[in-house]
Amino acid sequence: MSTAATPQPPLTFRGISPLDGIRVRWAGSALVILGVVLFFQGVAGVIFGILFFALGVAVWGLTHFGHYNWYDLSPASRWVVGSGAVSGFLLAEVFLLCSLFAARAVQFVARMF
Repeated sequence: MSTAATPQPPLTFRGISPLDGIRVRWAGSALVILGVVLFFQGVAGVIFGILFFALGVAVWGLTHFGHYNWYDLSPASRWVVGSGAVSGFLLAEVFLLCSLFAARAVQFVARMF
């Protein structure tokens, strides 16, 4: 009887990977939110909004909303999930940093009055 552990997904640094279950869910959420926001930004926004929205839904669908094993996916699915997870994870970090910056800016302006 073998007790081999399931290997970690790629791009793992200190036990954290943008391709693990919880980060894939957040990445899909960030892509869907960006897609919806872009719908209201003109013709190019509609086109890119549809693309980002579809990529977010594809990431969720291919990974069963984050409950998956990276090594069970086909190479084409890995490509879609990998690109969606990494770009969505970076977008989620940008959303977080921008919201923190906006909150600090509001606090700074509020102190002036």
